[in-house]
Amino acid sequence: MLQLDTENADRNLTSLVTVLTHTPSASLPLRCQALVNLGDEIKRLDGTGGDFQVVVTVGGQTIQPSPQTLTFSTAVRASFFTAEFPVPAGAEVVVRVLSPNAADTDVDVTAFLYDVLGGKIAATIAAGDIATDAITAAAVKADAVTKLQAGLARPTSDIPSYHVITPGATSRMIEVPMRSATTGLLVGSLAYDDMTIYYYREGEASAVACSSIADGSAGTWGTEKWAATGITGIYQFGIPNAALEAGANAVTFVFSHASAATTLVRILLATVQTGDGYAYLGTNLGALGANATEAGGTGDHLTAIAALIQLGTTSAAVNDESAEATSFVTTLTEATPDHYNGGVLVFTSGALLGQARRISDYAGDTKTITLESALTEAPADEVTFIILGRIEA
Repeated sequence: MLQLDTENADRNLTSLVTVLTHTPSASLPLRCQALVNLGDEIKRLDGTGGDFQVVVTVGGQTIQPSPQTLTFSTAVRASFFTAEFPVPAGAEVVVRVLSPNAADTDVDVTAFLYDVLGGKIAATIAAGDIATDAITAAAVKADAVTKLQAGLARPTSDIPSYHVITPGATSRMIEVPMRSATTGLLVGSLAYDDMTIYYYREGEASAVACSSIADGSAGTWGTEKWAATGITGIYQFGIPNAALEAGANAVTFVFSHASAATTLVRILLATVQTGDGYAYLGTNLGALGANATEAGGTGDHLTAIAALIQLGTTSAAVNDESAEATSFVTTLTEATPDHYNGGVLVFTSGALLGQARRISDYAGDTKTITLESALTEAPADEVTFIILGRIEA
């Protein structure tokens, strides 16, 4: 399966809305299929579920059956594949979606279009491709081999390479492999002034074009500097600092050149802990006993962690649009007062991802948690967390 295109935008699904439009640049017919993801961590489906409708047109013709009806559960994030459909060479593909729910007016939608056979049917032989005065067994064989090679050599540059970089990092470089769109081999001598580069930060409304691409030197960072390395077809690119700012979970770069296939590089923005693990746990997992928050990690961390593992974890989410940095209502179902007192709450999504605080009070009637110390900011509604057991002081 070969990805041909992708589109992401916030959509109003209450009327039949276009989520993807693409015209494959192929000289042969394709067999295609669309994947549509509805909802992200912020802009979700309303959770009512019901019968969603999908309409696919190819070259202005509606693919039957139409509409394709998909029954959704009450999940607030959902994905589905359309049925496979044929696409004549050069025909425009349009995918539309309709929700039955009036509240689905602002939903994050990402749609993908795939060549199901991955280009491997390019070995089809057309009699007209062979000169009429040279239709011999050898000519037919040579033509078949040429087209088969072209089909099998389609590069997989639509599959991104991955990096992990700390949010807010500056002066960072990445290596970018550039391959031929026909042979799949690495391509050298791609000059900076012929490159088109842009990036998309996850959750933002639009992509950002790199408008200051310049010639660079391998091993030396410079914003949007493009430099050849000692390996043919491998280039270094100086990531603009704005792309790595905190506030997004990931950023995807797209590198294009007329003489090469498009290359995708996805960077996960996450903090990777190194060094003194005791100190890190003491600083970030809250008060795990008398000395657990000391920067030097002199407290009995192993005993505290063992207690957490033995007691297990509880998962829930914030259920409070007026949450405060020290107190908020949750989706917990436990009715016993003080049940979670002494437990350590760790956020697993949202802007507070990874922050941890010890619970000083739990109100079973209102499902409200109060923390011993304030978070860096109030948690957003619906962000998730876990509670790691209970640590006795």
